[in-house]
Amino acid sequence: MPWRAAKACFEHQVDFNYLEPRDVSDRARIDRTGLHIAGMHYGILLLEKEPEKQILEALAPMEAEGRLVRYPLNTSPEDLMDRIGWLDPPRHGIRPHHPGLRVRHVQKTGIDWFLLFQETSTAVEVQFDPQVPGDVFELDLFGGDLHEKRRKSPARLEGHQMRVFGVREGSTQAKDPEPDAS
Repeated sequence: MPWRAAKACFEHQVDFNYLEPRDVSDRARIDRTGLHIAGMHYGILLLEKEPEKQILEALAPMEAEGRLVRYPLNTSPEDLMDRIGWLDPPRHGIRPHHPGLRVRHVQKTGIDWFLLFQETSTAVEVQFDPQVPGDVFELDLFGGDLHEKRRKSPARLEGHQMRVFGVREGSTQAKDPEPDAS
């Protein structure tokens, strides 16, 4: 994914990863639900330019389901977000979006983790309403404690600040996450 598409995703809090053509052709399993590689599942593949014929043929199951999204030069970032939003709605539930706010979503040890980082020097305030079931908590990055949070509660990020939130499905209160065996 070249910079133009990455910038549109970054500025609209859309989580993504870069994939090389050789990853698609040599390492990935592709089906109608998306691309599977290294334990990850990608439901959308965003293209700024046409891949080689061999790769395009391998991506045919995704294209048949509308999961191969092209981003030509005459498409605005907002139009791109409309096109991919219905395929893979963001799970972070952050409103409003801010161009300097970066969001990563990771699932680990039974917890949905949302890493928010305000990349610019300007403070922002957002509403955090994760679209996954369970109790919401914030991880204290300095002390390691977990603090319960309400859904739709405001979250202020100062310039260059990072905050980490978690959602544990089925929990009734924030608990310490299980130790990671890896």
